[in-house]
Amino acid sequence: MKAINFFRTYSVRLYPTNNQKEELNKMLHKNNISKSKYKLIIQLTKNNYKIDIIDKKIMINDINNYIRIKHKFTENYNIHFGNNIKHIKTILVKDNINNYYLNETYLSFEFNYNILNNKKAIGIDLGIKNYITTSDNNFYHKPDTSKLYRKLEIEKQKLINKRKRAYKDNRDLLNCKNYQKQRIKVSKLYKKIHNININFINQTINEILTNYDIVCLENLDIKEMMKNKKMHNKILMQSWNTFVKKIVYQAKIRNKKIYFVNKYYSSTNICSHCKKKNNKLKLNERVFNCSYCGLSIDRDVNASINILNAVIR
Repeated sequence: MKAINFFRTYSVRLYPTNNQKEELNKMLHKNNISKSKYKLIIQLTKNNYKIDIIDKKIMINDINNYIRIKHKFTENYNIHFGNNIKHIKTILVKDNINNYYLNETYLSFEFNYNILNNKKAIGIDLGIKNYITTSDNNFYHKPDTSKLYRKLEIEKQKLINKRKRAYKDNRDLLNCKNYQKQRIKVSKLYKKIHNININFINQTINEILTNYDIVCLENLDIKEMMKNKKMHNKILMQSWNTFVKKIVYQAKIRNKKIYFVNKYYSSTNICSHCKKKNNKLKLNERVFNCSYCGLSIDRDVNASINILNAVIR
């Protein structure tokens, strides 16, 4: 196991009573450091709070009685950190859907993942139809959130209408109960979609880095790709940037290697067997047929093999 330094933030959900919520809100409004209208943040020192792992509760100064915390936190708190850790900061957060969290940031000097060190490499092609295609002919499909996106668009339009009505009547949005209810409804939908995507990405990254030591990726120019108006929304929904940032971070922790192929490298149009180029390949053609060597292969698998070959050659 290789010892490294890295920052990690652990978040625990708080479940205060109604009286405790009032006390928390007063404390948050008094010392708020957030610039957001609906999100409140304050910084705490280690002397301001105490976590009771066994009884699953937390005590915060100026708040009467203990606040109940999430059960999962008590089970996993000691697993995610090594013994050599240094506390950096703690913040108390009330998010835009009125949930309360305590976020602790630590600097850790070791990590408990076992390193394979078998130098097994894999090429990864990111796409829309197949979110991830590997050079080992494996496909990872993102959960379908299209229904949630359609519902989100409907609820967003309702929110816009309520906002227009409030402005027309010269009312403050913070005091409009119907507007605030709709805003929370929209925020919850956003969070649900986000959680589904992040959960899929985390599980996929964990599976890949558990089995491989070297990961080869294409350095996508996402800003340039989003200029295509027909594909803009589909590309936006893929969260490729999130995937890349997370896998780079996790690879550093686990002592794995990430290599990026030049964004101008045409991985799709090159035959992975004879290296001849096929410039006539269209976007709607899902199978790559080589007229030189006769290879017939899924175009995404062909691209992932080319990405891998571009690194290891």
